[in-house]
Amino acid sequence: MKRILLPVDLSQQSQPPADYAVALAKSFDAKVYLFHSYFERLYIAAGTFPESLATQLVVDVQMISEIGAEAQKKLDLMADDIAIRLGYPKEGNVFVKMEAGEPYAAILSYASEINSDIIIAGAKGHGLKNHFSGSIAQKLLNGSPVPVMAVPDGYAYNGFKSVFYPADLSNTIVEDLQNLIAFFRPYNSLIHCVHMQSGSDDFEIATLTDLKERFELEEREGLVKFHVCACDTAVEKFNEFIIDYSVSLIAFHQHRSTFFSWLKNELSKRDFYKANIPLLSLP
Repeated sequence: MKRILLPVDLSQQSQPPADYAVALAKSFDAKVYLFHSYFERLYIAAGTFPESLATQLVVDVQMISEIGAEAQKKLDLMADDIAIRLGYPKEGNVFVKMEAGEPYAAILSYASEINSDIIIAGAKGHGLKNHFSGSIAQKLLNGSPVPVMAVPDGYAYNGFKSVFYPADLSNTIVEDLQNLIAFFRPYNSLIHCVHMQSGSDDFEIATLTDLKERFELEEREGLVKFHVCACDTAVEKFNEFIIDYSVSLIAFHQHRSTFFSWLKNELSKRDFYKANIPLLSLP
C-alpha cells in the first residue's frame, strides 16, 4: 500500500478518517492524498432588471472565490498537520487537491488518477439510526473499484485489534482472507472469520475444514481465528459477537449485499451500518 486517498469535507468530521489515514501511512510508509470536492453554483437573482442580475452574478463569483480560498487554506493546514504527525517532509509525501464537481464522481476520478490503493472516508449519513445511510461513504463502500475504509463520525482511532469477517463460504473468501491478513499484519490484528449455520451440513463442514487447513500457519500465528456459530438468527448472533469480541472493524466483500441467506434472518450491509464502527469494503 503506497497511496492513500483521504477525501475530506473540512468539517470536524474529517478528523477521524485523518487519524486512520495517518496510522496506515505510518505502517506502510505510504503517501497521503488529501482531496476536497465542492459544488460550483451560481444563484440567479429574482430581479427583473439587467443590472440586478449582473450585480448578483458578481457577488456569487466573488463569494465562490472567497469560499474556495478559505477551503484551500484549511486543506493546506490539514496537510501540514498530517505531515507533522507522520514525521515526514510535506513535500513529496502529503498532497492536496481541490476540484469542483459532484463528490462521489470526483473522488473516484481522482482515485483513478493517482492509482490509489485505498480510500479512507468519513461517514455521516442522513438517517437517524447510523452514520452510513445516504452518505458519500456508503456510495463508495458499494461502488469503488479500490478498497474503502469508512469511519463513522466521532469514532476515535483505537487500532484494529479485532476484525469481523463474515465467512459465508463464497468464492471470494480465500482471496479476501489473504488480503485482510496482509493488510492487518502490521497491527497484530486478529481476524475473526465467522460462519453461521442453523444445523450440520456436510458441505459446509468440508469447506471450513479445507479453509482452516489452507490458513493453518496464519491461525497458529494468531492472525486469524475461525468461528462456527450455531444460530437461527444471523443478526442477533452478529450483534452479540460484535460486543463479546470488542470488534473494532467489519470487513466484507463489496459485491455481497446479504450474508448467510440460509438462516431465517440473514445478515446484510444495513446491519453492518447499524453497528456504527469502521467498515472495510473489498472490491
